[in-house]
Amino acid sequence: MDIIPKITQLSMFFQRENIDLAMLRPSVDSIIQQLVWLKTNDGHFLAEFLVVAGEKLSEFKGVKVVDTTLLRRQFQKTRETYLSNVMQEIERRFSAVATDVVSSMAVLSMRGVAVLSEDDWKS
Repeated sequence: MDIIPKITQLSMFFQRENIDLAMLRPSVDSIIQQLVWLKTNDGHFLAEFLVVAGEKLSEFKGVKVVDTTLLRRQFQKTRETYLSNVMQEIERRFSAVATDVVSSMAVLSMRGVAVLSEDDWKS
């Protein structure tokens, strides 16, 4: 669950009306760093679950919960594998070479000029 807001953040970047192309690589890098952090740290939702599940070791929202050291290790391995795969896919789709080219195209953007008044254009 903790990954959804991170991926949504990247998705929303591409849904803006005026995308700042220079921010493409920093946005991708930021998401990847957040996912790297989630590989070894509990996100907000997982931490909340662990607190609630810790209070009721036998049940969470009507579902029986079994907690063993082996299950926690398996969960950690699965989490790391899943997040690694997500990061690989993000890197594949937004490779550094491609995003650098797109970011370089940002110099052609007329975004900064659009805020000038007609009088400013003449001077």
